[in-house]
Amino acid sequence: MTKVNSYFSQVRQEIAPLIPPKVNRVLEIGCGAGTTLKWLKDNHLATYTIGFEISETAANKAHVQCDEVIVGDIENKIDILQKFEKSIDLLLLLDVLEHLKYPSEVLNYCKNLLSEKGVIVASIPNVRSIKVLGPLVFHGQWNYQHSGILDRTHLRFFTKKSSIKLFTNTGYKVEKVMGNGSLRLGDAKTFNGSITAIFNLLTLNTFEEFIANQYLILARPK
Repeated sequence: MTKVNSYFSQVRQEIAPLIPPKVNRVLEIGCGAGTTLKWLKDNHLATYTIGFEISETAANKAHVQCDEVIVGDIENKIDILQKFEKSIDLLLLLDVLEHLKYPSEVLNYCKNLLSEKGVIVASIPNVRSIKVLGPLVFHGQWNYQHSGILDRTHLRFFTKKSSIKLFTNTGYKVEKVMGNGSLRLGDAKTFNGSITAIFNLLTLNTFEEFIANQYLILARPK
């Protein structure tokens, strides 16, 4: 239960380099307890925050953190967002697309929500990570977990290449892609993470696609 609670309350500060200046309205689909939206507003990175969350328990916590919260399944209640059409400057899809049956349909609809300068920032787990490939190749294991790349609730799996293709095939221009995880010493939180970061530095990012936990993507409609 602790892992689940921390998952819903995690502040995703690593998206900061992808956030455009002068963001007015930000919508986060899968906002959890709303802590990332609160962080954005507290740091004057957004003016008005809207959360959309499938978990009613998490949404109840988000009500305290956000200006507005909507409860529902994005694939079943996506039309409820119609009132925000052409008004969202920043749309967050952080660890969401891999949970969807039809992520391309959701991305296609999201274009209607974005303002003229609006962008999407998404994070997508990297199934090409050595954390997945190592046990699979050497031990024949594909073990689902409570969280992480092989979260048992994931319906889709992506690599860097297929993540980019998901956006380009639905009418977006991908402007930036960043690997996330122990890729830089400043990101490392453990000794093993520091070793990984040093290895990535010494190999000039050659093996980044095998050590990135996920990819952060900045995209806007073509």
